[in-house]
Amino acid sequence: MLESIPKHESLTVEFKSDRGRLPDADLAAAVICLANTEGGDLYVGIEADGKVTGLHPAHQNVAGLAAMIANRTVPPLSVRVEAIDTPSGRVAKVAVPKSRQLVATSEGLVLGSYHTWILPNSWGARSATRGTWPNPALKRTTACGLRNLISMPPAR
Repeated sequence: MLESIPKHESLTVEFKSDRGRLPDADLAAAVICLANTEGGDLYVGIEADGKVTGLHPAHQNVAGLAAMIANRTVPPLSVRVEAIDTPSGRVAKVAVPKSRQLVATSEGLVLGSYHTWILPNSWGARSATRGTWPNPALKRTTACGLRNLISMPPAR
């Protein structure tokens, strides 16, 4: 099943290391990055360079991850989680749907496609223009990698 794991991150594929136990808040933040863009797959147990290092013992039973994500997102986000066993260790694949509305963490963090934070007074405008922001410069980055960008104007 190793062939089903992508080799690189992209706008719809995100890798997260779990060697030191990925904090639940970081896992929820990665999920909302994907949900607030195009959706996609989050692979927990893979380094940013694509090396499989496996899940932390606390995450070996992937059944609880979907419930934890729903409990730590507002509105609760329903994801599918499956375990992928590889020669280098178990990986959790979290399939994240594209959300029809902005999703935040239960702590109030909202991450989207081009701002680190989306302020509450801009939520309506952001949802109204969802999907109308084609910027070719963003095709080779990851959803969570976009948090590092301050702001980019739309392509014309």
